[in-house]
Amino acid sequence: MRKLMIFGFALSLFAFTACQKDEVKIADEAGEIAGMGNADGELQASDFSLPEGISLVGDIDGTIVEEETPSASLKSANSLFCYGSGGRYVKVRMTLKNNSNYRRTAWLPAGLLFQVQNSGYQNAILLCWTWVCFKANEIKEVEVWLYCLNRGLPGSLVNTKYKMLGVTSSKRMERIIWICRLKKINVEHLIALNEAGLKSAVNYDDMVNQIQDIIWAETNDDGITPEQEAFLNSLPDLEEGAVPPTILNDDFLDNAPYWEEYRDQ
Repeated sequence: MRKLMIFGFALSLFAFTACQKDEVKIADEAGEIAGMGNADGELQASDFSLPEGISLVGDIDGTIVEEETPSASLKSANSLFCYGSGGRYVKVRMTLKNNSNYRRTAWLPAGLLFQVQNSGYQNAILLCWTWVCFKANEIKEVEVWLYCLNRGLPGSLVNTKYKMLGVTSSKRMERIIWICRLKKINVEHLIALNEAGLKSAVNYDDMVNQIQDIIWAETNDDGITPEQEAFLNSLPDLEEGAVPPTILNDDFLDNAPYWEEYRDQ
């Protein structure tokens, strides 16, 4: 009996050890986040899909980022459906369709990764919750401004294709996303202020440049500094009531309501 117990224990130990060998450890240290910076591996993300009834028409295409500041490009952006934050190196365009006979809102969560499908180009990330509204059966072409995750690689071009991969699983990046998720940093927030004849509390170009440097501190360098984290915390928050009170619930995307766009509130 004792020999059987020893044999059983040894067998269990062997199975446990074998499982450990089969596991692949995903790097998640500053400068070594899989798929970001110069690190090997694939981007790690949770599953994400557009809401039922909202579909992607065609591909997600990169656009040429002009040699101008993000705020300067707002002059042409006002006539487009522009969303997101960043846009210094990566902008994507996609066509979304509401297939239902009632109004819908497509919610894009903070931390959503856009994985480039062309080798040697930049992956990108959405930092703040973003939402796009549709009338019944409406089709919209939207342009989403993003932050670069691979310093040194070329930015978006018209021949680059992207995929909405899901929300990043990187704990290093989650720290930045948690701070920025409901900040007033998106281009649609700035457009709304411009249309109302108001001035932003921050310089958009300076803000974008600093946030981009903070992201690169995690993806390419040694991690963000206390001063950089303090800067993120100092950015203005979205006003109370700008988003649903349930937006931080784990099941929000499963029960997300229709919600007026920020510029229409």
